[in-house]
Amino acid sequence: MIAEVIAICIFILLSVLGILISFFGISGTWLVLTGALLFNLITWSWTISLGWLITLAILAVIAEIIEFGLTAITAKAYGATKTGMMAAMIGAIAGAIIGIPGLIGGSLLGLLIGAFLGALIAEIIIKKDLYKAFRAGIGAFTGAIGGILLKFLITIVMVVIVLVIIF
Repeated sequence: MIAEVIAICIFILLSVLGILISFFGISGTWLVLTGALLFNLITWSWTISLGWLITLAILAVIAEIIEFGLTAITAKAYGATKTGMMAAMIGAIAGAIIGIPGLIGGSLLGLLIGAFLGALIAEIIIKKDLYKAFRAGIGAFTGAIGGILLKFLITIVMVVIVLVIIF
């Protein structure tokens, strides 16, 4: 009984942290999955079955793909070339990793600015048209915001799935 209480507390702590950091563009889905794994380990049970753990892992991967894929898709919708789409994704990933040190949400701002600048610079080099390049950058920026929001929602869905299983 005590082990279950400890496991639930750890899962809730990791889930809350996962939800918070996913809102800032950091991958909180993996913390939720880790919390689910730890729940099983601490309680020494398979309350959360292997099938559900695999489902959670698949959701985490899908969330990552959506976050960066939506950046490229919306950049394309706003007129980016294939190179601009790739540059937007690379810029988003690089920006999220580098972030803005010391700033709360630095990874989020880095992701958004990186997506924008990646598409903008690539399109300026390729098209040499500032208006079209700026439009592609705005598309990448918009897609990055949408990707972060979808990843945030997927993180919440993952937490709800585990809580329903546990309780």
